[in-house]
Amino acid sequence: MNAKKKPAFKRYLSHRLKKLGDSWRKPRGKPSMPRIGYSSDRKTRFQINGLYPVIIQNIHDLASLNPQTEIAILGSSVGKKKRMEIVEAATKKNITIMNLKDPKAFMEKVKKEIDERKKVLTEKTKKKEAARKKAEEKKEEPKKEGEKEELTDKLEEDKQKALHIQGDKA
Repeated sequence: MNAKKKPAFKRYLSHRLKKLGDSWRKPRGKPSMPRIGYSSDRKTRFQINGLYPVIIQNIHDLASLNPQTEIAILGSSVGKKKRMEIVEAATKKNITIMNLKDPKAFMEKVKKEIDERKKVLTEKTKKKEAARKKAEEKKEEPKKEGEKEELTDKLEEDKQKALHIQGDKA
């Protein structure tokens, strides 16, 4: 690539005043400002390493990508699962991805994370099932006979009271 050399744009009056740094600030008024004409060459404008960048949000975006003239950039809002699917499809089609240094290492890392997540979920479900079984066993245990008789007596008394109160109202 043949890049033009651009001048160092310095802050207006920075050479006169020590307290002003060299970094560019837009001057107010009519001082000398950068002029039109300092853009990059039209043939290589908007290119990264000689390829035009294309933002990829899903696998279908890869289908329209030309690997000889375009480079893929994964969208920032794409999740890990979809990102992994996109990377797999891109490696099959020999498409370079700009914001991944090593696609193979990325895929291995994500697979490990998914496996760890699955292990944690299975452990949680096992704990929940064990807790349910314990709760069911406690419910199934027969209560003491004395407690059962007391409960049935109380229920009968409550029914009789309710019937007696309804009879008085009528």
